[in-house]
Amino acid sequence: MSSDIGIGVVLLGIAGYFAYQAAQTPATKQTGTDVTSIFDTLFSPSNVGETPLITAANGFLTLQQVHDLAQSLIDQYGFNVSADMATAIAIIESGDISLPQNGCNPNAYRYESGINDASLGIMQVLSGTAAALAGQGYSAFGIPAAADLYNPQEGMYFGLANLDQLSRNGNADGTVSWIVQSYNAGPGHASTAYLTKFNTALAWLQQNGI
Repeated sequence: MSSDIGIGVVLLGIAGYFAYQAAQTPATKQTGTDVTSIFDTLFSPSNVGETPLITAANGFLTLQQVHDLAQSLIDQYGFNVSADMATAIAIIESGDISLPQNGCNPNAYRYESGINDASLGIMQVLSGTAAALAGQGYSAFGIPAAADLYNPQEGMYFGLANLDQLSRNGNADGTVSWIVQSYNAGPGHASTAYLTKFNTALAWLQQNGI
């Protein structure tokens, strides 16, 4: 029975991997991928004893993975943002605020009809915003195609870049509440409902040691 469960988990992990690959554009989609490379990605020796980046259960990232990813990018690029803030926002944007333990969906998508754009990935960054940020110095990944934001690293990078830029905005009052509301509604615009969700997510993270 245990071997059957293990096989099922592996197959679900492979399915999640292919779902991510299928979402990418031809220019960014990996080619020549075989089962061996998928196993190497999901269950490499360096991940022994750890949860794979793409969880087998639902293709979501665990909140610890989200937090660790945010922290690694903050450390690497010097973003003026905390990993706690980024993870709480990720819960709102690509998770479930009522069930945060379910993690965050790197393939989250929302069409924004009012501006004819789409929010994509773990931080639900607008494709137009990501392109603009890349042209304003946040260019570690170049100018991203929309589907690039489904990559958890790139999606988190541009989410952090947006938060970093907001934190350095000359009109910012320097508070977390201003930055968080501006992330959702635009610089200086109030979004009290979003701030309430943020505080709920942040409290959950703190209570659960993430």
